[in-house]
Amino acid sequence: MLNPTSLAHHLASDMNLHRYQWQAALVEAERAIALEPNNAIINLQMGYVLIMSGNPDNKDEYLYITDLKIFPFTPLD
Repeated sequence: MLNPTSLAHHLASDMNLHRYQWQAALVEAERAIALEPNNAIINLQMGYVLIMSGNPDNKDEYLYITDLKIFPFTPLD
């Protein structure tokens, strides 16, 4: 791909997940986040990739960020 966008990397990550290619999905998700770190959907994808690849320890960082981006005015309990 010439000059892939964050959406292209996000979709490539999703396709790799459906093919059970965890490492390739993780690489594409990382590239998508590098291009657009404030995108809530891409952060959610990264959390899902980490869960599916068997590395759920770091998922909270991405899923928590996603919650704040989607619902920024929700008080924290």
